Amino acid sequence: MPQVALTILKYLFLALIFLFLARAVRAMYLEISGPRTPRAPSAPPAATGRAGKPPDKVALLVGGEKPRIFDLRDELILGRSGKCHIVLGDTYADDFNRNATANATFNWHDLNSDKLYQPGEVNLDLNGADFKSISAASNRVLNPKLKEPNTWETTTSFEREMAANMGIRVMYVYKLAADSIASVNTLRPYSAWNVPITRRDPGPDGNLGTADDAGTVTLYDYSAAYKGAAFVNSQNVNADNTDHFHSIEFTLTKRSSSPAQA
Repeated sequence: MPQVALTILKYLFLALIFLFLARAVRAMYLEISGPRTPRAPSAPPAATGRAGKPPDKVALLVGGEKPRIFDLRDELILGRSGKCHIVLGDTYADDFNRNATANATFNWHDLNSDKLYQPGEVNLDLNGADFKSISAASNRVLNPKLKEPNTWETTTSFEREMAANMGIRVMYVYKLAADSIASVNTLRPYSAWNVPITRRDPGPDGNLGTADDAGTVTLYDYSAAYKGAAFVNSQNVNADNTDHFHSIEFTLTKRSSSPAQA
């Protein structure tokens, strides 16, 4: 997408944000200051209990436990926490099915520049010079110590009435992801990646030899001693790192009680 279009979209998004904030501020002002002329309330009547009074308690049901009764005032704090296991589905076994399709990737040499594959332009030896990668059950090994990934999520929210028919909510969500699954090649150790390859960063224009060229970047390839399908043996393992996520949500709610609503 052109840079001009991205800039226009950016300003349109900022304009929408400012319009929303202006609408919210106007709604708060009208609700707090009250109507300028007397008018009949248009809001629906509040729910009442058996004695004809607004309810001041709430019952929380958790599974088959006895209901827990909480006082319902002008502010409310809610929270929950739980652990979830990510079950490995039936398709997980497809990687080890010897009857499944095997995919191998090779370098292609278009010797006559006709952009058409012809026999002899690729060395199809799985351990030859043109071999790049392979995905097949014969090159995968089962990990008997593999554990199911799991996530732990905790949510806490605070809700309070700011004015008549208007409330605010602040919610915090914490999420932890552990034992995520990653694939490693057990026959090609990290120490095999010892062949440095230096390339220059072409800069924002993507062309080398121009004024915006940046510095050099060093990449590493594995040595020729580890090339070929003989050194491909993929195995799923549980990642060592644990991912943590934090998010905060702010919500302003106004019940329809006047021409202004947000």
